Amino acid sequence: MLRIEGLSKSFGGNRALRHLTVSLEAGQLVALIGPNGSGKTTLLDAVCGLIPVDGGQVVIAGADASALPPWRRALWLARTFQTLKLTASLSAEENVMLHLQGQHGTRLVDAAFRWRRWMSRDDTLRRAARNALAAFELDEHAATTPDRLSYGQQKLVSLAGVLASGRPIALLDEPFTGLDLTRVSAVAQRLRAEADGGRTVVFVEHNLGVVADTASRALALDNGVLIADGRPADVLASDRLTAAYLK
Repeated sequence: MLRIEGLSKSFGGNRALRHLTVSLEAGQLVALIGPNGSGKTTLLDAVCGLIPVDGGQVVIAGADASALPPWRRALWLARTFQTLKLTASLSAEENVMLHLQGQHGTRLVDAAFRWRRWMSRDDTLRRAARNALAAFELDEHAATTPDRLSYGQQKLVSLAGVLASGRPIALLDEPFTGLDLTRVSAVAQRLRAEADGGRTVVFVEHNLGVVADTASRALALDNGVLIADGRPADVLASDRLTAAYLK
């Protein structure tokens, strides 16, 4: 589903990614781990096309996507960020709707002369958004704007939108941060269900206990180099990972 071949990226004299190569298959739930500055977020940004790379390829569903702009890659990829990207003027429900496929647009001719179809499609999208929020017990906050939600609730709204998008690959940057234990468990369960349904899910995480309990595969980075790849238990026991965290 997603292949990264020889990906390299430098910021000035700092080499954030060093000829990184890895393949991810459909139905995998992959944790991306490593110390701060190891290249985890840079890798997600590079895959999405949000930053230019110095070399290498990003292959999505068998097609070379390296030259595609972010909006073209978004046909396959959905992404959350460490810094929340919610639209402050929209409700939680409307923020989720932004991720959904089949938007009818805002053409005046549709609203004026095709209003029945326009309203029907809007109702369908709103129900889908409400259901996505309900999966995280946020449906009662559907009409609430982000500024009136807690940080954890905002994280869940962002996650609900990405998971509702239908994109086959979900890239999640620290989705568990700011959540209480009950919500961590709920999110972990949902991510496992998404992977079981055939989606490729990659998440950045610093809590290695969450990684051990949630992921089916772990990738460990250090200074932009892939130092371990495999079952979470094996990767977490890796001497190279221990050395990376201790240095």
